[in-house]
Amino acid sequence: MEQKTLTPARDESTDGFWESLRQKRESSAFDRPSSRVPVSRTENSSLKLSEEAGQLKEGDVIEHERFGRGVVTSIEQSGGDKRAFVDFDSAGQKQLLLKFAKFKIVQ
Repeated sequence: MEQKTLTPARDESTDGFWESLRQKRESSAFDRPSSRVPVSRTENSSLKLSEEAGQLKEGDVIEHERFGRGVVTSIEQSGGDKRAFVDFDSAGQKQLLLKFAKFKIVQ
């Protein structure tokens, strides 16, 4: 006995729809200017510390815009990054990357 394999009938109107959609997507990706500007690692790592971040030392009390008031427990230098470990009153212990952290020294 011979087995027959059934294949679904192709609807040419559906094939045409998917093909035109694919072509539109491909052409619009190249026609449209990109508003994204790539940032290289060297640019990103060359961000300078703020004046306060450069003066920060262990034992300083800071006011962070998100975590509130806290005491700096330690500061570490890792490669080009400087980090502060801070024990905040309400947020607990956090690690701040000083080139991005927004804070001011209170005491």
